[in-house]
Amino acid sequence: MRVALRFRLSGGKQVQAAREFPASEKLQQLLQDCGIRFSSQATWSKRGSLEQTAFTFPCEVAASLQLLGQFDTGALLLRTSNVCGFGSMEQILAPAAVSEASLEELGAYILGRTTQLGPLLLREY
Repeated sequence: MRVALRFRLSGGKQVQAAREFPASEKLQQLLQDCGIRFSSQATWSKRGSLEQTAFTFPCEVAASLQLLGQFDTGALLLRTSNVCGFGSMEQILAPAAVSEASLEELGAYILGRTTQLGPLLLREY
């Protein structure tokens, strides 16, 4: 069993950010890891070393949530990408924890109203 929800978080604008070296490399890696399309313009010193990089990227992030049945263990695996922040998360859930109330908590997490999964989903039965 697999249930997947894919969506885009979008602001319809461009984000512009400039970072000095080495923070610029960390931001570039984060954007690449999260699958965010971007353009960049490097500024070099007279000595030829990188001073800073200006980034431009759309205010849009692809996000996903998957619920996978693990039949061998009798559990559910919740896997998210770029939901409630950048990055991914995996959480094992007990099937009995899935209820109308816990799905409301999950909805609040997806919408960014909370930064953590609610306690009902994390309960062990």
